[in-house]
Amino acid sequence: MSKKGKQLTKNACVRGFLPDFSKYLERHYPVEAAYTVSALIDKLGKLLQALVTTQNPAQDLQNNGLCKKLEKMSPSKDKTFFGKIDFPQGPIYYAAFGDNPYRIVFGIDSNTRRAYFLALITDHSVR
Repeated sequence: MSKKGKQLTKNACVRGFLPDFSKYLERHYPVEAAYTVSALIDKLGKLLQALVTTQNPAQDLQNNGLCKKLEKMSPSKDKTFFGKIDFPQGPIYYAAFGDNPYRIVFGIDSNTRRAYFLALITDHSVR
């Protein structure tokens, strides 16, 4: 009588983006202000979870209903914000969640597969 070996199924590895807060603009957008708003923290948690598994944040985050509007920011349109940061690695995105003032700004570095969180916004101070 022979024993059958267990078959291993190999799934393709999903390469998402590792969340990184090392470039967060604490002086301009204090974390303490954001952590008093549970709705913003809930949105941040869902966004963090999605970024770890998504390969195309610009498309997937909005298509999956995680944010109402996801826009790529530009130095010409967002001069005030870009004057506060030094982020040459890649595109910066502005995530809006509907008819509230809560916004999350993050940058994507495709080379290091990191999502740099730059600002948790509780008012309409960026746009």
